[in-house]
Amino acid sequence: MPLSFLEKKTIEIWAIEHGIAFGAEQVKKLGQYRDLIVSWSGRMNLVSRADIPHVLTHHILDSLGATSLIPSGSHAIDIGSGAGLPGIPLAIARADISMTLLESVHKKVVFLKEALRELSLANVTIIEGRLETIRRTKAYDLATIRALPRLDILIVIVQELIRPGGIIIYYEKRGICRGIHV
Repeated sequence: MPLSFLEKKTIEIWAIEHGIAFGAEQVKKLGQYRDLIVSWSGRMNLVSRADIPHVLTHHILDSLGATSLIPSGSHAIDIGSGAGLPGIPLAIARADISMTLLESVHKKVVFLKEALRELSLANVTIIEGRLETIRRTKAYDLATIRALPRLDILIVIVQELIRPGGIIIYYEKRGICRGIHV
């Protein structure tokens, strides 16, 4: 279902408040992505049932909170991507970055592959696996961590993936994300 007038206005107001400009195609893709999450959530636990009416505001726009922290042309990895949050919204908003989604749950990887196909996101790749088992090459400029436990342990491991001078962006709570320089 296309975004309603109110949803488009919500995105527009959010973008103005955050100093970000979205084109019509980006807004359309954000709506398509919202629809995919809602339709697939009936089959698997992508977001809680209580959050279904709030996918746009509580998940997608919240994910975009890191947009201004990402340097131009960055190669990023989204740790524990789940439904693709925050990686997919960031890739939609920032076509200049390349985003790798790391997810260990196979059924969520199936969803991510379908989302990338439906949204035609050429700047996103998927790795099916666990953080603890992927190669520790300093191949990324930044990493994102959202809604994962044990942040203190994760940051130590994630640092091994980030180039010197890179950033680990973690989502502290709704609407607030922080960057740690490596």
